[in-house]
Amino acid sequence: MDFNAPYHANQYFNNCGQNVYLQVVHPGGQSFALDPLMSDKPAGTGLSKEDYTRFGSPTLFVCPDGYIPVDASGNVISKPVSDYKCKRR
Repeated sequence: MDFNAPYHANQYFNNCGQNVYLQVVHPGGQSFALDPLMSDKPAGTGLSKEDYTRFGSPTLFVCPDGYIPVDASGNVISKPVSDYKCKRR
């Protein structure tokens, strides 16, 4: 991730070699999904460094394209969790 996108917004880079689903969840509950995050093109949530300071450092949940991250109970993730799995959509 860096903040070199227009207006100093964040952008995430995928170096996995395949498209992935990326969910970005901040401690305060703000959640953003990049679906898919392609391996050849960065994408971002539009947040600036100041937003990251205000919202707190996010937890990133990454799954292969076609899957979404869910918590241990199988629920969609809406807040940071310590354990998750990928569920086919």
